[in-house]
Amino acid sequence: MADRIPALTVVQTADGWKHFAFVGDHYVEFDETRVLDSGEIGGGGGRWGSVVPETFWQDNTGAGVVNATSVPYGDPQFNTYTLVKGEELVIFRDLELLEQTTVAKKWAGVSSWLAGASLQALAPTLRDSGEKFLALAGDRYCFFLGDGKLVENGVIADKWRFLPSRFHADIDSAAIIVGSPRWRYLCTKGSEVVLFDDSGILEGPRPISEKWPHLVEQLREWDAAAPPAAGEGGSDTGATRPQPSGEITLPAGAIERKLSDATWPGFEDFRQYFESCAQRFWDYRASQGVHATSSAIVFGDGEVKQIGTTLGSFGRLEPVMSEKQDEMVRIMNTPEFRAMYNLLPAGTHVVTAFCQLYVLKYRQKLGLANARGTYTLTFSVWPHVSEHQNEAQLSQETLITYSASGTRKNWPVTVCL
Repeated sequence: MADRIPALTVVQTADGWKHFAFVGDHYVEFDETRVLDSGEIGGGGGRWGSVVPETFWQDNTGAGVVNATSVPYGDPQFNTYTLVKGEELVIFRDLELLEQTTVAKKWAGVSSWLAGASLQALAPTLRDSGEKFLALAGDRYCFFLGDGKLVENGVIADKWRFLPSRFHADIDSAAIIVGSPRWRYLCTKGSEVVLFDDSGILEGPRPISEKWPHLVEQLREWDAAAPPAAGEGGSDTGATRPQPSGEITLPAGAIERKLSDATWPGFEDFRQYFESCAQRFWDYRASQGVHATSSAIVFGDGEVKQIGTTLGSFGRLEPVMSEKQDEMVRIMNTPEFRAMYNLLPAGTHVVTAFCQLYVLKYRQKLGLANARGTYTLTFSVWPHVSEHQNEAQLSQETLITYSASGTRKNWPVTVCL
């Protein structure tokens, strides 16, 4: 629950902006520093159990909150809420159900624009002339009015070219913050959040857990308290619930996109063979040599250590440091790497081969233990690797060595998991 916010919105109050997150069957009302209110959406003790139909008590795909301009800020019963679940839509206040309908009936123009696709994010705002909404679906966006009339639509990547490519499609949630001179947009995808306006990025992308640690702490409390699903053992066993198949805990910033649920032919046999022997060699010398950040999977260097002293200027002893061990190149020049490289599909680039092997070796550490399919991930590596051949004159033997040049970069590489 804590790694993804499927519905997020903001509303202005006398004390500033506050946020609403709708996750699973819970809501959290919070500001930049603390949780203001939280609980279940519906059910016996739910905040809106007597108002909202049961179908909207959990797993809503879109949400919006606006504050009625005729009512002083801070009176929660006059916040107007919108929840979307698939084709169903409900509009309500804390004490009354205003409307239950469908997207097609309420917003015919939006329904036509969706053309059968699912609405993934909804962001409303209230203007003097009425409500205006931002809707996101796949790699497309549209702005529409309260009657469903479209006023602008297009492709996310064309509208906001400065966003990282991972935010060009399948955004989880969006919110509009009205201000001067431009509107600001707050979007989440996976475990990341980004704030931007039409001119560029204002903040992020950064982990949600860094921006709103109090929100994530609340969500994690609910996760820990949730009973195991059927077949996972009773609550008295003390067992940790396994992750669902396909769940990824790698920071979303390192994931460019998922290309397919399938992998290249023969990959499963290769993976099983590699994993049967991968733990016997090639360990990174530095404990933090392989780790994930909010923007990339880092394949780092070894440590630089003092190996002695020498007499320096003015008769002072100065340390002698070891050369930095370039772990990536060191491993590429081992016979084990060459053997595994030869088993990969013909034409695989040596840097791609390195990333493929090491994302398999450290997949659990990187949060990819349950991932399956073909992914483009961002790696921090030396992308410019040269191959050197030294053929013996009197035999067919060829010695191949590798060296890296330039600087480390964040480099997108497609691998199978």
